[in-house]
Formats: sequence, structure tokens, C-alpha cells
Amino acid sequence: MRFDCAVFLPTRENDPLNSLAKALKRHPKHNSLPVVFPLHDPDDADVYAKRGASDFILTNHVGADLPVKLQVVSRRARLLKTMRRFLNACEGDGVRDSASGAFTATFLAEHGARLCSRADQSGRPLSLIILKIHTASRERGEPEPGRRALHQAARLINRVTRAEDTTVRIAADTFLVLAPATTEENAHLASLRIQGVMENTVFRSADDQLLYSVRIETAAIARPEGFCIEECVALAIKALQESASLKPLSQQSLQ
Repeated sequence: MRFDCAVFLPTRENDPLNSLAKALKRHPKHNSLPVVFPLHDPDDADVYAKRGASDFILTNHVGADLPVKLQVVSRRARLLKTMRRFLNACEGDGVRDSASGAFTATFLAEHGARLCSRADQSGRPLSLIILKIHTASRERGEPEPGRRALHQAARLINRVTRAEDTTVRIAADTFLVLAPATTEENAHLASLRIQGVMENTVFRSADDQLLYSVRIETAAIARPEGFCIEECVALAIKALQESASLKPLSQQSLQ
């Protein structure tokens, strides 16, 4: 039998219900079950929390507010459980790229569609930043850097971007950053910030004997209203190609 939540009414300091609440927190199947305790004094909340309570309700409000309180607590617990399953699923090969730490194109198709729909509903902008990473040995004559340098650089993208941004790997050396509520101008500034951080970082080989640098090609676009995520990705790739073609010949010769 499954329960949405539990309400414990301990009557004394050493009530067995206190031990049961702690045991539920340690149980692998029931550790997410919210346990509600009645509270005489709000200042004692930390004491009951140490005993295993997840939430509280004032004693003199139990009769009137308990049903509503249980609905809110149960809904919150279900949301947390769903989010926990989602985060665990992101560790799999189908959602998150284990090497670079970025999300995969499979995740982009679903999450990108949600972001586009949200942008249309809210009227807020959605921008895309595309990055192509070129690894280059620091000294002439050294062997080409392996995948490790590329993956180190890719993981750095997640550290530079905002928490609400989503980094996706769409090719071996190409990454896409979805930036909600961001104008094209601000996305361009963000792309320059990412480029500056990555190009000024030194990466090491697996044995730490060789040092590598990276060169970044980048472009930023704002999603046109009504465009789906696939059309936006195509626009971003086109913008990256056009940006590369507009570079001076001296820069293109270094690629």
C-alpha cells in the first residue's frame, strides 16, 4: 500500500513515533514520504525537524487547516519525486552526454519544444548561442589533442552559463546554449564571455604532460516568433557558418 503523506501525533518526548519518523527518512523506499507533525510553538520547528518531520501545522489549526495542508504537502512531494526521477534520468546516455556533461539532441527535441511554446505564450525572447570548439596544441609539433581536452572545454561551458540556460551537444565539437528570456544582443555578449573564458583557459592531456588551448567560433540568434526548435537550430548553424565566412583570410588560414 502506498501513502501520499503521514501525520504523526506524538504525545511525549520519547514517543515511538519520533523514532518511526527517523526510520522512514532512512528507508530507501519511504525516505521521500512527507511526515507532518503538529507544532505548539513555531520556535520548536528545528527540534521536530531533527526528529524526522518534513512539515508542520500549528496545533490550534489542525481541525480547520489539516485537509488543505495535506493536499499541499502531498502535491509538493510528488513534484519533488518527479524532479528527482528526471535528474536521475539525465545521467543516462539518452539524455545527458556523459563525456561532456551537456544534454543530448534527444533532450533538445523535447525541452526545446517546451521552451519555444513558453516563449510564445509569455511573449518573452528566447535566444540560442552556438559554439564550435577547435582544439590546438600549445606548441608546434606536438600531437593533436585527444577527446579529453575537448570534453574539458565542453564542461567549462556549463560553468560559465546561467543556471536557467541549457547546454546541448549537437555534434562532436559543436554545442548549443538555449538562453530563455534573453535578447539577441545579450546572447551575443554572453557568447563573447564564454569565448573569452574558454580561449584563456589551458587544458591538460590525460597524463598532464601536454597543455592545450582551444579556439572558439560562436554566433548568437534570437528565435523568430512561431519558429520551432528545429528551425531555430538550423538558423543558428547558418549564422555560425556565415560568421566564419566573414572572418579575415588571415584568421581563416589558421583553422
